[in-house]
Amino acid sequence: MYKPAIRLTKTPLISPHDSDLMKYAFTYLATAFIITGNTLYAQNKPEECLALHKGTFAFRSNDNIVYTIIRRKKKQVEIEEQTGYYGTYKIRWIGDCTYILYGEKLRRRKGQKPIRQDKSIVYNRISEINGDRHRVQSHIEGAEEFAGDVIIIRIK
Repeated sequence: MYKPAIRLTKTPLISPHDSDLMKYAFTYLATAFIITGNTLYAQNKPEECLALHKGTFAFRSNDNIVYTIIRRKKKQVEIEEQTGYYGTYKIRWIGDCTYILYGEKLRRRKGQKPIRQDKSIVYNRISEINGDRHRVQSHIEGAEEFAGDVIIIRIK
């Protein structure tokens, strides 16, 4: 006579008396749903980030200096308004909302020979977009203590 390897019973997996287990299961599922929902909501839409690949922007540093950024597909220029220093970077988009800046050349004015060249790589992630403003989180490769978080405003 054939006997099944698994015996099927009508006993429920969780009985009505296991109320603590039900509470924990509900809390776990609710928390997972909220975290997943917030993570998905916080992510930028690719088309919003693509609109930031080119344009003219500005931001104010912690020491109250205004910088103008002129960004093209493969090049970014940053001008310090107070001193007129002019920095150029190569830019490489590694995702719709993530890019790296490298090959910095700092000049006193446009057209002059560089006074400093830097081989550092700056990782940037557009973490939030709100109208004409976007938040960028940055850090320098190998020097995470130089991490930054800045709000950049589109000018053009």
